[in-house]
Amino acid sequence: MEEFISAAVNSLADFLKQKKSSAQSFQDGENLVSYILRNDQIFTKISIDDLLKSQDPLIYFDKPDEEYKFIAVSKAAEIIENGSQRFSAADKRIKEYKNRWINNWESYPSLKVPLFLCAVKFTPEHSEHEWKNFKDSVWIIPEIILLISQKNSYIIFNSITSLSLSKNLTVQFGKILENLFRLYGEQKSPVQSNLIKYSIQKIEGNLPKDKKRWKNQINELIEEISADNIQKVVLSRKVELLLSNEFNFSGILKRLSERFPGCYIFLYRCGDSIFFGASPEMLLKFQNTYTEFDVIAGSAPRGKSADEDTALENELLSSKKNINEHKIVLEYI
Repeated sequence: MEEFISAAVNSLADFLKQKKSSAQSFQDGENLVSYILRNDQIFTKISIDDLLKSQDPLIYFDKPDEEYKFIAVSKAAEIIENGSQRFSAADKRIKEYKNRWINNWESYPSLKVPLFLCAVKFTPEHSEHEWKNFKDSVWIIPEIILLISQKNSYIIFNSITSLSLSKNLTVQFGKILENLFRLYGEQKSPVQSNLIKYSIQKIEGNLPKDKKRWKNQINELIEEISADNIQKVVLSRKVELLLSNEFNFSGILKRLSERFPGCYIFLYRCGDSIFFGASPEMLLKFQNTYTEFDVIAGSAPRGKSADEDTALENELLSSKKNINEHKIVLEYI
């Protein structure tokens, strides 16, 4: 442990020294320093449940079929913008960081490295009480990112600092690594972490009266669609559960990735709230000069055999309802 930390700290110190001598203009004022270090999977067994107890904010992301995932903890910087102009306001501040950005990313040209992690509300003007811990939009530069890509693992360290204080930065990095190693040493065995059982002590929103109200709302909306007053609506309902034990998020995220390897598995902890799930849709992807969107609308179950799968696929592709639903989403984007 001590040998690894010493080598990592010395590596960062050499990098900062090189940047300081080659870019004198960076010495004045604060800069965004981003440093990537290969860590040979030394942190891959750290429990996210342990990190959730001490780190805020925390963001987890996993794309199982691409063998790409990361845990981002704490924050080096954050941009909070509220209201309808939150995107343009954030964009201006992001560009300011870009102009004073120092990094060693050129040493890892094929690695997809996240820098700004963003959480945005769809409709800030209609924010419900359960979302009170989340801002209209927040752009976070994590202090630490533990990243695994194609079975290789990396640690990304970010900090807002002046290069004249590079010694303070290396000390900070060393302390962070010590804390991570401490969590690594305290890891629970897989058997222990999977033994947690839950019982529901209280449930709200799933009584017969709630289901009746839900069906009435559906029927009302069907009438609105039939009258051409609206084209498409996305329905949701809320069910509240009081459980006997705290969530074992390590186990939950593992099950989600096994069940939905083609989905985007995510978790975002902010304050006392944790938002997590598995989404099939990619909102937006930039790669070189291309921009890619996922447009997904309409669904069908999986079959019990290849022939049944094919039949369900053909039924979905020829469904007037589903084709129309997809067209609405495509035109909206």
